[in-house]
Amino acid sequence: MRSVSLSAMNWTRASQVDLLAEMDEVDVLVIGGGIVGAGTALDAASRGLSVLLVERTDFAAETSSRSSKLLHGGIRYLPQFRFKMVREGLLEQKVLAHIADYLYEPLEFLLPMYEGRGFGDVPSWVSAQPRLVSPMFGAGLKMYDTLGGRSEEYQSSKLSATEISARIPKLKTDGLTGGFSYFDARTDDARLTAVVLKTAVRRHGAVAVNWTEATGVEKSGGHFVVGLRDRKSGTDTSVRARSVVAATGPFRPVPGAGEHKKLVLSKGVHLVMDAAELGIGKEALVLPETEDGRILFLIPFRSRLWVGTTDTLYDGDPDTPVATDEDVEYIRRQIRQYMDVSDMTVTTAVAGLRALAAEEGEGTAEASREPAVVEVQDGYWQVAGGKLTGYRPMAQRVVDEVVDHLGERTPSETDQLALVGSGADRQDVVRAATGAGYSYDYGSLLYDRYGRESFEIIDRSRAGITMWADGMASEAEFSYTCDYESVASLADFLIRRTHVGWFVKDHGRSLAREMAETSRLGEVSGLVADYEEELAELGI
Repeated sequence: MRSVSLSAMNWTRASQVDLLAEMDEVDVLVIGGGIVGAGTALDAASRGLSVLLVERTDFAAETSSRSSKLLHGGIRYLPQFRFKMVREGLLEQKVLAHIADYLYEPLEFLLPMYEGRGFGDVPSWVSAQPRLVSPMFGAGLKMYDTLGGRSEEYQSSKLSATEISARIPKLKTDGLTGGFSYFDARTDDARLTAVVLKTAVRRHGAVAVNWTEATGVEKSGGHFVVGLRDRKSGTDTSVRARSVVAATGPFRPVPGAGEHKKLVLSKGVHLVMDAAELGIGKEALVLPETEDGRILFLIPFRSRLWVGTTDTLYDGDPDTPVATDEDVEYIRRQIRQYMDVSDMTVTTAVAGLRALAAEEGEGTAEASREPAVVEVQDGYWQVAGGKLTGYRPMAQRVVDEVVDHLGERTPSETDQLALVGSGADRQDVVRAATGAGYSYDYGSLLYDRYGRESFEIIDRSRAGITMWADGMASEAEFSYTCDYESVASLADFLIRRTHVGWFVKDHGRSLAREMAETSRLGEVSGLVADYEEELAELGI
């Protein structure tokens, strides 16, 4: 059971390194600081177990900051008759709306339908009869509403060609027969990951250390001895764990851990684009059928568009997936099929990897999106697959097995456990922000990122306000994340905690030195050089 003291006040990397140095043994060691690892740490810690989570880079540095930013049941799974998977995702939406209110935002999607075109992922017998696609999809959306228990406000509806083209003026009208409106939800995946971990650390006593790599695992009696390396200081240490959960996504197993389940890696690319150039307002647009039989989302996000995704087999180094010119042109080409646009400014192209549980011979299209929980050896689990919306039940599933292994019987309560920052009113945050001298838009952005914790950032502004990146971030916010979200580098803040580096044209390069000079993170030139190096690794 828990052997570390609660750290209710702050969450700095230095404080977590100090706590790690005091640790001899933990109930659960979680390897991997993406959303599944974060959810596992919170579930285990909230059941009273002592928990250590280590992440070799930064929290949410990989797939968990590069998803489509959606909390959804998955309309693409309806034509595949995967109703159980859809229902589970839709029910989980309700849970997340309750426990993470400020990170959950209902979003309307517009789906145009064209004569002679189908919908991605429909069965071949339907695509062979295009006239079936629209009525079948309309019926499927009504089922989507029913499975998700949608209120009247968020029910799907059928739209005429005139109605949908009026809402998306740059949509091509040749062959447009009408379309549909339906609702799902948008989130900030990296923020959600950080907040889940912040809840585990500050409220339930977990220890979560970024930039710390698990270098090896050895079974010793009834325990595991796990080697750790601090990648900032180069220090090697080890800790004993009664159980281990590897939530490493596409990355290779830790040496000595045994034979892991085979995974297929799929590269997904998203583009950050200009919403005004494409005539997209508050609603998202779904392009119903790409040239390779998929669908494509154009999602309004932080005054930009988040456009994607691709799905291509990846067999390269999982540390360095990058968006190629071919990936970018593929997405541009799909947009041109459906929209009359000349300019398509791409601010950033972001590549991430999905780790899919696969059977022998399966590719990315055939590999299951269902989560896999595998006990690799007694007391050591691998979790893989799944999607952002299902992180919490996936974590609950593996921790159920862990507590059974440890002889505990405490049930999960994470479906009722409000995350740090929940329970604030947007307008209260905006009033406090504008009263302190911030703009209305920045006050609203603070609420979207931090909820109730926004007041802590606003309080730090009494000595004056310094804004960065066209009003998308502030010095006070940077200071807060260093103290309460384990920010240890410029990229931790600019890429993961705020995404500013993806949304401004120079990716934050002009900010780097000014930020480094205001921080306590290290020597200025070293911080700037590290930021340039990380941007290069991201291909931007």
